Amino acid sequence: MTKIESLNKITKEIIDCNKCTRLRQVTPYPMSYICYNDLLKVKLFIIGRNPGLENDHSKIKLENFTDIYHKLWWECKFGKYIRDELGDNFIKENMFFTNICKCSSPNNSTLEFQEKENC
Repeated sequence: MTKIESLNKITKEIIDCNKCTRLRQVTPYPMSYICYNDLLKVKLFIIGRNPGLENDHSKIKLENFTDIYHKLWWECKFGKYIRDELGDNFIKENMFFTNICKCSSPNNSTLEFQEKENC
């Protein structure tokens, strides 16, 4: 299995996850990662806590969740900060972003140990 096939398998497992009902109530589809370019060319790997609540994920359908989430991330507070620091081209060519927990926590609350373990 190639790295890309492995990542696609992990992505499907994340989207189908139902281990944390508290978190899934906030983010209907968990976000596995953001990578704008070829995964094999990534030079910067960033791991965050969990997706932010700045954007309303509840109105995004699963079919286009990844594309829309990427656009929302690009405009969120962290996305703007990292773009200012590194530049749009660097991010699009070199960055891979994921979170410890794949769903937003209610009111951006602290993650419980079990929630981190589940992800």
